[in-house]
Amino acid sequence: MPPGDLVVTDLDGTLWHLENEIHPTALAALRQVVASSTPLLVATGRRRGATLRPLGPLGVLPPAVVLNGAIGVDLATQKRFHAEPFIADHAVAVLTAFRDVGLDPCLYVEEPDCEVVVSAAPSTSRQHLESLAGAVRTGDLDRLWDGKSSSRARVPLLRGRV
Repeated sequence: MPPGDLVVTDLDGTLWHLENEIHPTALAALRQVVASSTPLLVATGRRRGATLRPLGPLGVLPPAVVLNGAIGVDLATQKRFHAEPFIADHAVAVLTAFRDVGLDPCLYVEEPDCEVVVSAAPSTSRQHLESLAGAVRTGDLDRLWDGKSSSRARVPLLRGRV
């Protein structure tokens, strides 16, 4: 494969249909890109951990733009190269809009041991919560951006999931 400027791939529905089922041809193409001098970038709606988990066993840890562009992270080093969090006032307005229709969303955050914060009564399904095992914690969603929470490094990324 001749070197190119950059190869960008999505994961779900592009590189694979199920993360534990990558077509042999797609895997061969991925390995060919990795072996070439062409940089590889993953662009996905997944969280960092949900991106890293299936790629790690393949030995492929490229930079990735995750959460639909909200965070850019080098999967090999875990160093962030991009972040586009909600502005606090906008995050409060979005959370209020969810609650006005009776929903309590999942908040996607950048914390050392957590990627998702949910309230004690989240609107998401039990299956979704189970899929977040090891990456989710329960917390007061309002305290994530009001300056009172010691675990907050940045304004969270808010994404509704019902």
